[in-house]
Amino acid sequence: MNTVTQERTIRVTGTGTILVDCRKIRPMQGSLKVREKPDIDKIIKSIILHGFSFPFFIWKEGDKNHALDGHGRLKALAEMRKAGYCLDEDNTLFVDDGPPWTIPPLPAVYIEAANMDEAKEKLLKLNSRYGAITEASFRLFTEGLKGLDLGGINIGFDKIEIKAPSIGSNTATAPLPAAPVMPGVEAGEENAGTFQPNLEPDIKTGEVSEKELDKADEKLETAMLHKGEVQTIELACPACGETFSISVADALNLIEEARK
Repeated sequence: MNTVTQERTIRVTGTGTILVDCRKIRPMQGSLKVREKPDIDKIIKSIILHGFSFPFFIWKEGDKNHALDGHGRLKALAEMRKAGYCLDEDNTLFVDDGPPWTIPPLPAVYIEAANMDEAKEKLLKLNSRYGAITEASFRLFTEGLKGLDLGGINIGFDKIEIKAPSIGSNTATAPLPAAPVMPGVEAGEENAGTFQPNLEPDIKTGEVSEKELDKADEKLETAMLHKGEVQTIELACPACGETFSISVADALNLIEEARK
């Protein structure tokens, strides 16, 4: 049984400063971002389930509307205008013999730019990420959410890699700070290249057992008294003795990596 109305008119579930005919929006991204059919199908499914929720960002050049974002949605809308996309009872997308979708004017916001170069620069900034999402931080953020459609969410998780600093010849005359002696590491033991920080006293820099990992995981979970806020712990580099801070979420991610 179809889960969408027979009218098949896209619901507008967001607002903008103007309403535009999406057929009059010119793509500006070119081949910057590649999308395959499965990607477009996910966008179509999202539009059917949730409506059109986010406005287009548009740079207006004379009487021309250039899309700064929403290129995937423009492709999805073009497909929905041609075919009768719908969802079955399990929310699986398919095409039937019914009518295609009617697309009303959709919300948009004008973005100022002096010329095409500045417009392209703003497009790149829209596609930039100024922060990291790890598996652990994603898990904490979504904890308790019910009915989350992970099939419609595509997030590339960032991996944490910590390396000992390179020591050049110009540092030979200056003594290095003494490396702290930590559980599982003998005094004078060398640690070069990539290493896993010591989450003392529960995680050692060598082989660790599943029991030790569980204990460290439990300890860090307990430390987060205010979920959603950034909590940090101090770690020390066994190679150079430098200390640094790491978020509890990233520490949890390190523990998950150690389990693999």
